[in-house]
Amino acid sequence: MTPEPELIFPVSTSLRVLGRNQAAFAALVVELVAPRIPDLDSAALWVRPSREGNYVSVVLPGRLETREQFDAVFRVLNEHEAVIMVL
Repeated sequence: MTPEPELIFPVSTSLRVLGRNQAAFAALVVELVAPRIPDLDSAALWVRPSREGNYVSVVLPGRLETREQFDAVFRVLNEHEAVIMVL
């Protein structure tokens, strides 16, 4: 198995957050992430429902400055019960 490449910070990335298709899911994702990414442009996010419409992915483009910031964003998202997966 090949090890994952080491990230070099700062890094521009697009986080994809998957959850059930609920009206407030995108707003919840922004609410969770905004305190950890001060320059988050919530207008740049995009939402895509699954083929059957049961799930939704929210994609947040952003810039992460440090490994600690990266870990904090993933931790807060993964710990929330409404979030199924973070890519």
